Amino acid sequence: MTEPLTSPRAAAPAPLSMAERVGPIAHAVLRGAAKGLCYDQGGFQAAELWLLDDASRSVTLTARWSSKGSLLAGRPAVTRRQLADAAAEVAALAGGAVVLESPREAIAWDLNSPALGAAICLPVSSDATIHGVLWLLADGPKTIPDEAVELAEVVAGRLALEVERVAEGGSRIADSAPAKAAAEQATAPEEVVAETSNATRAEQSAVVAPVEAAAWTAPQAGDLAAAACWELPGGRLAAIATAAIDSPDSTQASQGAAVEWLMAEAKELAPKAADAGLLLTLLNRRLLESPLAGEGIAVTVAILDAPEDADAGIGGAGTWAFAGPTVSIAVRASSTSTHVGDLIPLGWSEHEAGYASRPFELAVNERLVLTAGDPRLTSPLAERRLGDVYRAATADAHRAMTPESCLRRLAVSGSEDVLAAVALRRV
Repeated sequence: MTEPLTSPRAAAPAPLSMAERVGPIAHAVLRGAAKGLCYDQGGFQAAELWLLDDASRSVTLTARWSSKGSLLAGRPAVTRRQLADAAAEVAALAGGAVVLESPREAIAWDLNSPALGAAICLPVSSDATIHGVLWLLADGPKTIPDEAVELAEVVAGRLALEVERVAEGGSRIADSAPAKAAAEQATAPEEVVAETSNATRAEQSAVVAPVEAAAWTAPQAGDLAAAACWELPGGRLAAIATAAIDSPDSTQASQGAAVEWLMAEAKELAPKAADAGLLLTLLNRRLLESPLAGEGIAVTVAILDAPEDADAGIGGAGTWAFAGPTVSIAVRASSTSTHVGDLIPLGWSEHEAGYASRPFELAVNERLVLTAGDPRLTSPLAERRLGDVYRAATADAHRAMTPESCLRRLAVSGSEDVLAAVALRRV
């Protein structure tokens, strides 16, 4: 009997490998870490994620970023190392940090690459599982401060979280639109960054006992974002982060002017505002009445109330409010929670619109991080990753985490949707 003719079935797509699934996001994270750490010394010229294979007792290169034109550019000849021949990796997998500041120190670890001048090797691990190691590589000698190692540990923790999500099958990272965007961004031509001091350092700080605050603006934002914190009369404190929202009717000049105008107005109005929601309401009305009406601005602001008893350390209560794409992060050693704000940006709502205040009361050593950025910031993926920046911190790191170090962690996390941020901490 003749078999009926049928159309051949398409073969099922082969499952993505771990490298294919982790790669796009890891590539973007590695790029941000290499360019951001030791920024004042030119950063690192390459970064690599090597994952552990227990069965073969080896580590395998899973993701890599390198600077074009550097001595470390291009894929290395060796992409799998046996642990028996990888002393530095073994030391890192045991929980240590291998920090090499010169070629001589590299040779002592049997790392004989003529291009290697300095490096950091750290474990990529969670509380329960060791996944592999992170390498940050420089093509010349470098003085590596403890702060850079601490921030590299944040990056390693971020990579561990991504590896665990992929291993659990929770998301096909390589097929996601955010991952593709991250991959495209990671392979884009490098930009020349003129200002080096803003890359990972808080721009401003303020103290109203028992609360400290700091502000930071992403260097890539230029004049399209701003952040500030300052003391108010009567023992209060204000902190604000802003970012212009792109629209067809706007120009970069008009957006920058709107951000500058809003920051000046905020400093004038904050002493008169009873809470953060009222401050945003007043700013929105003034913006709509100004020549810059029509510009949209994402804003998140906090106003700290006067402490009940500053000498006794009693205080830390206040209000915060938001408009446009923002994310707030409550950071504690025991837990980290996030809240996405997606209200209409300032300047695009009605003149009579009112913005509600949300109360907060900081516990001792609790941090509140408020961020503003572009619309991608409100995606569930972006929100989760912002929280992960702090979930990856150890208990000791949490205890020592100042507002400035809170923002440094954000600066090197690869979260480029965040354009401005402020952090408050009760001491």
